[in-house]
Amino acid sequence: MTETTVNPFPDLPVPTATLELVPARDNLGDTVDRLVELLAFPLPRRRHGAWNNDAAPMEHPALGAREAMRLALAEALTNVVRHSHHPDDAPIVITAGTDPNRWVVIQDEGMALPTRLLTPGASPEAPRPGDALEDLPESGWGWMLIHASVDRIGYARERGRNYLLLGKEIARSRSTAA
Repeated sequence: MTETTVNPFPDLPVPTATLELVPARDNLGDTVDRLVELLAFPLPRRRHGAWNNDAAPMEHPALGAREAMRLALAEALTNVVRHSHHPDDAPIVITAGTDPNRWVVIQDEGMALPTRLLTPGASPEAPRPGDALEDLPESGWGWMLIHASVDRIGYARERGRNYLLLGKEIARSRSTAA
């Protein structure tokens, strides 16, 4: 009997890539790097040795979006591997797309995600000036970083699988006069 494909996010276009991460076999950092490359974030064009918007390279919005998505993916995949009690040999399926915005859906068979984490601010509060470093929690910052790094988060639990959507909007490129 063929299992029907589940699509908890029907507004997403057809994915451009699918990867599998097997925690017992694959390196998490390499998988995140591969995903960021597959998402093909647009890089700024240089004109006469300067960036089109005259910003330093790391201040360019496309580079910021790329690194923000890298951080969100690293945090989300680490959470799946560490906290979902996912069997080490079971694959985590990751689909990615560009439409022109960038999105990733992480699918796993682990425990359900506590939905309170989907609410911004459910994780520890950001440190305030004067907070002593030793008073800050050692862990629990991942969801705060994920919320700060992406423009869309979605979650569904269907047929014993978790589906976590992370999306990043890509600003339309500005044309510059020659």
